[in-house]
Amino acid sequence: MEKLKPHQEEFPHKKPLVASEYSYHIKNKEKEILANFTPEQQAEIEHKRQILSSLAYFIGKDFHIPVELNKPGAGWHWDFEKNVIRIDPKDLLEKSMDYLRFVISHEGGHRRISRVDFVPLEEWRQPGFSFMMNAIEDPRDNNFVAEAYPTFQEQMNLAYKQDLDFEAKTKEKADQKLGYQPRFIQAGFEYIKQRRVRDSNSWWVSPHTLSKRAH
Repeated sequence: MEKLKPHQEEFPHKKPLVASEYSYHIKNKEKEILANFTPEQQAEIEHKRQILSSLAYFIGKDFHIPVELNKPGAGWHWDFEKNVIRIDPKDLLEKSMDYLRFVISHEGGHRRISRVDFVPLEEWRQPGFSFMMNAIEDPRDNNFVAEAYPTFQEQMNLAYKQDLDFEAKTKEKADQKLGYQPRFIQAGFEYIKQRRVRDSNSWWVSPHTLSKRAH
């Protein structure tokens, strides 16, 4: 799902970069990311990014949206303020193409239907707000893409099976960090389950982006 935190929140005192500066910054950042991989792995990452980018353009109906590399292991998200999809290079090397196609379609779906930029910054900063927003938007996005593109349903079922224990891991992480499970985590997962459609696997929620916003 999209990155449900305004970009300014990360760098509140920095002046926004102009387009040329941002492009230069991203190129340098991606060079640093790719330096963690062998030349063969870099070639595979770039090849798969090219394939997945075309799918993001098609699903999102935005043929200019950048598909950038995220830090290895940092997951996938759509940054709604900058209108950028970021993908995990580690997943590109370790996950199947069906799984990758599902996640990029999921992010493209958010570009197509998710509208969250109207939410005030102070609301994003409320504990649990971004988690619950994700819990609402992810199933809605999945349902939309699955109805519009039937192949997505099969890929979603595969992704669900691979991330079957995500809910347990999220709750365990909360227990370890806080000593308890916040009610918004319990409510978020319950809401997701209530949004099931077609069959018992069709409610899948992205672990990559949800974990990024669990405060």
